[in-house]
Amino acid sequence: MSQPGGYPAPYSGWAQPTPPPVRPSGWWIVAGALVIVIGVVGAISVGVAGFMRMSNTVNQFQRVDVPGSGDLRLEAGRGYTVYFEYPGASSDGLPAEVRARLVDPAGQVVQMQKYGSQVTYQFGNHAGRAGFSFQSGQAGAYHLTTLGGPGVTLAVGGGLGSSIGGTILIAGLIGVIGLLVGLAIILTAVIRRSRSRAVGGRGFAY
Repeated sequence: MSQPGGYPAPYSGWAQPTPPPVRPSGWWIVAGALVIVIGVVGAISVGVAGFMRMSNTVNQFQRVDVPGSGDLRLEAGRGYTVYFEYPGASSDGLPAEVRARLVDPAGQVVQMQKYGSQVTYQFGNHAGRAGFSFQSGQAGAYHLTTLGGPGVTLAVGGGLGSSIGGTILIAGLIGVIGLLVGLAIILTAVIRRSRSRAVGGRGFAY
């Protein structure tokens, strides 16, 4: 369309170019959140699996009531722990003095040492605390004789201290690593998307 006098009409507007897409995709933020969730779920799974494994171990301990006696089938060259089991063992001290005498298959008295640290457990109906430790010299039937007040049971089995500590450590590492990696992904995506918006805004401002 021309103006009077034969001159073309002036251009009434500018074409608006499409701004570039914001990079990286917002799905990276979702991916970071998923990594955090996976880390939390992994930590919980490891903790539950470790709890179940230790619960099964405690259930398989060999037990002798106090006072009383019984035979234990032990393997050669292994470290064993004698646990005092009684209600409230995971929080209360030993309710009565308990003495124990262990004899190996050859009739020799096994030297037992007082457990050096405090290790307790509470799994189902079994609540106990570590009392003694010893090393088996040979495989076979060991005879355990106990003296003391009633209401206590001696449970003999492998040490739980390292298992408990190892489970907590592994579960904690999985959770922390998942959290740190997930946060790193989210923060990186947010910062880069913010910069991408700023660059796009400057490049297409008129």
